[in-house]
Amino acid sequence: MIQIVYGDISKSTGFSQRIRRQKKYVFDEIGLEYITINIPNKMNSESLKEYKAEIDKQYQNVIVFSNINEGKFKKAFKIFKLISKIRRERLTNILYCESFMASFLGSLYKLINPKVKLIIDIHGVAPEERFYYSKMSSVSFKFLKFIEFAYIKLAYHVICVSPKLKAHYESNYFKDSSRISVVPNCIFGNEKDVKPEMSTQEELTLNRKAKSWSEEDIVITYAGGIGVYHCLNEIVEFYINARKNNNNLKLQLLIPQNYDLQDVISFSDREKHSIKVLQVPHNKVSEYLKISDYLIILRENLLLNIVADPTKVPEYLSVGVPLIYTSSVSTVAENKFNISFNFDDRELVSKQQRFERVSYQNRTNLFKHNNDYLVKNYSWSNYIETYKEVFNES
Repeated sequence: MIQIVYGDISKSTGFSQRIRRQKKYVFDEIGLEYITINIPNKMNSESLKEYKAEIDKQYQNVIVFSNINEGKFKKAFKIFKLISKIRRERLTNILYCESFMASFLGSLYKLINPKVKLIIDIHGVAPEERFYYSKMSSVSFKFLKFIEFAYIKLAYHVICVSPKLKAHYESNYFKDSSRISVVPNCIFGNEKDVKPEMSTQEELTLNRKAKSWSEEDIVITYAGGIGVYHCLNEIVEFYINARKNNNNLKLQLLIPQNYDLQDVISFSDREKHSIKVLQVPHNKVSEYLKISDYLIILRENLLLNIVADPTKVPEYLSVGVPLIYTSSVSTVAENKFNISFNFDDRELVSKQQRFERVSYQNRTNLFKHNNDYLVKNYSWSNYIETYKEVFNES
């Protein structure tokens, strides 16, 4: 099999984590013979050299495509040439494409080489995402929708991240349900990776003190990126409104190390320094989540959010802390301790909702409830048979 991945996979983004875990817990686990062609974004030659070195450290069987700064047609020609070379050497007709651009390239290659079996792994609705971010013209948007329609129809099988995304493809592109499988953004290899017990009350108290929070503080935490769709401004405004009724509320924003902290550092100057902005390595984030009283994720009522499966959802759920979230985030395990509302009602909720600390016993029950949900839905081992069926059929 040839896997085509378009974009940066060197950092701790949700996209990179899915690629990394999928390779380790599925492709390598089932002994799949494959090679990955990674086509990174444009960068200068020195940055490309550093990027290649980083990929070599993190992955095996990855070829980083070097001609990234050439013109579109010349670059596509060289990518097709590389794919054909590997197909001849590996005697494979399976192309496994991750993301919009990889799927576009894969579908063009299939038109030239009809024998190719195209498997598409889609993490969201790319046309809507690009329209939202770049405010492109309606003509450009329709062209992207046509590309999406083409690769969905040409694909032998589609893998997507949520039931909502599957339903979207079935209803809009009339794709046979049996040719679409749902594989969410799993964060565990198998159920053994899901922590069986929550931290003790003593451990949580000590860790809160170590992070400079008092027992009186009710800590709301956001962990993630700072893009427009992450709604960081809306999270801060929600917190400021909520704090008017409860001075014990505090907010900590955990920002990945690959972001420029200057973009958000001004938040810490608001509300008399009750907001902390921290850059935390990905492997340390859970320490901050565990000592929180609430974890927050807000998303607008847009298709691109409704069909998505944010990686932070299972990360949040894994620590047994109540969530504050909008109903547009459809992959949260429901329970009576979470606070869920429509995005447009966030101001009203922030002013009326009482944010009280959940008891340790209730957190323990929540932890178990979430663990059961994570074992069932967010362990890669649960989807190995799905992948085997897809590859065997191909």
